[in-house]
Amino acid sequence: MIIGDQSVKMFIMKEQEILRGLTSEQEKAVMFGSGPCLVVAGAGTGKTSVITRRISWLISKKLAKPDQILALTFTEKAANEMTLRVDELSDYVYSGLSISTFHSFGSDLISEFSYELGLSPDVRVLSSAEQVLFIKDKIFEFNFIHYQNLGDPSAMIKDLVKIFSRAKDEAVMPEEWIKKAKNKMKKSKDEAEREESEKELELANAYKKYNDLLRENGYIDYGDQIFLILDLLKKPSVAKKIRERYLYVLIDEFQDTNYVQSEVVRRIFGDSGNVMVVGDDDQSIYKFRGASVSNILDFKKSYEGARTIVLNKNFRSTQKILDISYKFINHNNPNRLEVKEKINKKLISDLGEGADPRLHLFSDETKEADFVAEKIEKELKKGKSPTDFAILVRANRHAEEFVLALKKRGIPYVFSGLAGLYQKIEIKNLISLISILSDPEDDLSLFHLSASEIYDFDMTDLAILSSYSRKNNKLLLSVYEKIDTLPKEVEVSDNTKEKAKKVFEDLKILREESKTSTAGEIVNLFLKNSGYYAKLTKEAKSGSLEAHNKINNIASFFDRVISFQRNYRDHSLEKFARYLE
Repeated sequence: MIIGDQSVKMFIMKEQEILRGLTSEQEKAVMFGSGPCLVVAGAGTGKTSVITRRISWLISKKLAKPDQILALTFTEKAANEMTLRVDELSDYVYSGLSISTFHSFGSDLISEFSYELGLSPDVRVLSSAEQVLFIKDKIFEFNFIHYQNLGDPSAMIKDLVKIFSRAKDEAVMPEEWIKKAKNKMKKSKDEAEREESEKELELANAYKKYNDLLRENGYIDYGDQIFLILDLLKKPSVAKKIRERYLYVLIDEFQDTNYVQSEVVRRIFGDSGNVMVVGDDDQSIYKFRGASVSNILDFKKSYEGARTIVLNKNFRSTQKILDISYKFINHNNPNRLEVKEKINKKLISDLGEGADPRLHLFSDETKEADFVAEKIEKELKKGKSPTDFAILVRANRHAEEFVLALKKRGIPYVFSGLAGLYQKIEIKNLISLISILSDPEDDLSLFHLSASEIYDFDMTDLAILSSYSRKNNKLLLSVYEKIDTLPKEVEVSDNTKEKAKKVFEDLKILREESKTSTAGEIVNLFLKNSGYYAKLTKEAKSGSLEAHNKINNIASFFDRVISFQRNYRDHSLEKFARYLE
């Protein structure tokens, strides 16, 4: 009897631990019963806590086993964070618990039921770059007329990839699109309408041909990882297995789901299942990528008897910031959930009123950057640390002026944002290397590589050599090869001559190695033989933040190389050069 009492006591303690620190509205979401539920979670209101604690709640209450719960989010980072938080709330690791991105979930199902789809269990997923290369290699099999561009089809192919991707996001079946385009053509009233219909039919046929070619070559693309689940769910035996597997699903950032993602969930769980979606229409930012904010706006129409819980206590910002944001977002009325559902989404800060946000206007970007850098410099002199400050910009290119302003004042900084990785000077150097190795006639890449900090040519001498090669119709590389036998009028220093010889010898060795080595091995050998990596390492150890950042960027570039080699059968430098292009 005592043991039984102890068990009850421990269970109550565990329950209290799961609910500790939650607001009343968060508690309602965590302890919600069965059926569909929409949790409207404003910015900074603790939506991740709600999802992770609800998972722990369902398991602790024995409402579901770990492997009967599915949690879906958009990034691996978010999925990993959720898994970590659930582990922290439990006394042991929940075996079988599925917390993943939509695409990982789809990939796992495709692998498990691959034979039902006529695919290999280890079917390869093409990246966006590989999709472009794939279509480029098969371009003559599409029979384009209106969309033919034989001179430089790359731009057209990139647009095709976007169109095909959006079609899969919208669950468009190739046959349906072709049928619709043909009907449209029949109803054409004039030549203009007929031509437009022909173009659409050409795209629809290309969409079907693209999918057929993928299957013939044993590939799928990123969109297929969700799109093909709809095909699986059409098979009664497979659909039954999937439906019986999960009792509860929780979906993070529901405002960013596209049509096919939302449809997969609905077909698995029905319109009255245990579906809890967490999101906020005011935070929808992925419409350009196919996200359909109507999924969250129309959730209660799609799911019978759905309940709504609103989280509006903000733990991230002060009230004055929230009030300004709310004033701006109200300009989107009446197309907001707050108006449609007649709910109150005004956020209340847990941090108090706070200081007044300030707006400063400047005539140009340089003055703005100087103002910010000067403010930071003054605060540093008062004893603040560089890590106390953050500068946020809309795009990587907007950061350049701020970086220059910080450098000018000797203020240490870390630039984060790998979307601009290929624009970093150290990565441009590696790209120049790859370009000149795969194309010896690429004088421009050789010029950049020679001028880089790796070889550090005297710019006047380099200009003389470059000018000589152009005027005499010679490759710059061949000028380097015969640097000791150039005419007397081509006067360059002995130091430059030695550097030219080194560049030529380095490239000769690397080109020979490229016969049997992978792209990654060649780049690694270059970094070693040129002494560039050793130089950066030495500078980083001496406290250079710039050198440290360059090493990190080179490591990120190698991640791209590894990704290429993992997903492409041909690991050669020439193929990687095409991949980079």
